[in-house]
Amino acid sequence: MSGLLAIVSASDKDFNKLAASIDNCEGATGRMAATVLANAKGDWTLFQSAVEGAYVALFTLNEQAIRKTIQSMTGLVDKFNALDGPMKQVILKMGILEAAIGPVLMYGGKALMLAGKIAPAIAALVSPLGIVAGTFLLFWDCRDGCGQRYGQSV
Repeated sequence: MSGLLAIVSASDKDFNKLAASIDNCEGATGRMAATVLANAKGDWTLFQSAVEGAYVALFTLNEQAIRKTIQSMTGLVDKFNALDGPMKQVILKMGILEAAIGPVLMYGGKALMLAGKIAPAIAALVSPLGIVAGTFLLFWDCRDGCGQRYGQSV
C-alpha cells in the first residue's frame, strides 16, 4: 500500500522516470529466469514443468475415459468401506497372500531352474561314484563268502 501511495503522491517527473524505467526493463525478466534456471535445480524445475504439461495434454485427450475409471474405482472403494470388519480382514489377508505368491513363485522357479542346471553335474558325479560304491559294497559283503549266502559255492 505504501508503494502505491508513493507513486500517487510522486511528482510528474518522478512518475515519468519510473514509467521509463519500467519500459526499459524489457528482457530483464527473461535474463533473470535464465540465471535462476542455470543449474540442477533449474533443470529439475524444467523437467517437472514438462511432465506437468504432458499430464495436462494426456488428461485433456482422455478426460472421459479417465473420469469413468476414477468413478469406477471410487465405487469399488465405497463398496469395500460398506463391508463389515471380518469381511475386510478376509479381503486384506487374501490380498497379502496374493502379494506373497508372486515372489514365492519367482524364486521357486529360479530354484527349479538352478536344480535343472545342476542335475547333469550331479548325475555325472553320482554315476561313477555309484558304480564304485556298489562294487565296494559287493566285495565287502562277499568277504565272508557271498556264494554260501545265495546257495552257491564260490
